[in-house]
Amino acid sequence: MLDSFLGVVNQVWNDGLYGIGITELIVSIVILFTGIIIRGVFIARVFKWLEKLSDQTESEADDAVLETLEKPLGYLPITIALYVITLYLPLSGTPELVAQNIVKAAIAFTIFSTLSNSVQPIFGMFSATSLLTASMTMWLERAARVLIWVIGIGVILDIFGIQIGPLSCRIRFIFSGSSSWSTGPI
Repeated sequence: MLDSFLGVVNQVWNDGLYGIGITELIVSIVILFTGIIIRGVFIARVFKWLEKLSDQTESEADDAVLETLEKPLGYLPITIALYVITLYLPLSGTPELVAQNIVKAAIAFTIFSTLSNSVQPIFGMFSATSLLTASMTMWLERAARVLIWVIGIGVILDIFGIQIGPLSCRIRFIFSGSSSWSTGPI
């Protein structure tokens, strides 16, 4: 009787969740927590070192860029941890495809978050040289951020196989208030 119970425990331990053993799940959680810890170390150590380097320059632009990029570049260790988890887990078929798409989406989010946060220092330099008025600079900065995130969301949706063209047509239809050019039922 005890042998049959131990057999069931062994089967549950080895099969775990959707065929992934408990050991693999525990190791995956450890990898994710390691990525989170490395994120903290990365932000604390690497950015302090970069701040020391930027303090040696006369330009204030590098200080502003470094400050705005701290949060989005902090996503990098977590994205790498997710990638390592997808390599480690014995995934195949649809779960493997979903895991790869999650990693691709995390990479795209990191890239577009970095681009969006770098807009402020760039437009800060425009206002410092007074090529544009303050309201024009603010409007262009917001428009650039919206454009970056619209493209980023489009890329992320495309990663998951959601077609952007029909979606944008539907959104245009919804916001136009007119049904004269409808492409079919919504």
